[in-house]
Amino acid sequence: MDDDNSSSNESRKRGSSALQLGPRKRALKSDPLVSHGRHFGRTVFALCNYPSLLTNVVRERREHLVFERLLDSYPGLLERLREGSEEEVLHVGELISKGASAARGEDTKSLKPMVIDWIVPAGELVLPPLPRNSKIGRGFNHPLTGQLLCPAELDWNDAE
Repeated sequence: MDDDNSSSNESRKRGSSALQLGPRKRALKSDPLVSHGRHFGRTVFALCNYPSLLTNVVRERREHLVFERLLDSYPGLLERLREGSEEEVLHVGELISKGASAARGEDTKSLKPMVIDWIVPAGELVLPPLPRNSKIGRGFNHPLTGQLLCPAELDWNDAE
């Protein structure tokens, strides 16, 4: 008898509309942010993309911290930015960018010989030789560096 009642209740539930089923039970515990979101959505801004808003705020805060460090690293920069025209501010940005790019280039150039020292065991001869001041002939174009770049599941020696 119990089986008949439960199966008829299930079929009634499936065939009923959402209005006839009655209210759903509310979750017992909810994060307080859900409550804050309900309030904010009703009182401040209903159609906000909150994940995007928060991500942008975090990114802007991070950029602001970088900006503050830049100001701290160059005395007088803030005054130069405040007093300069928009063109002058853009020029300052281009100059700083040029310096940062040059530093990356110098760092990369200084790494070339260090990489050879790192991958070639001390005292061993590499054939064909790897030039210390040029990247030409490296990568997949050289047996030693090509083997280092080859995925682990492939046998570099069979690929030659």
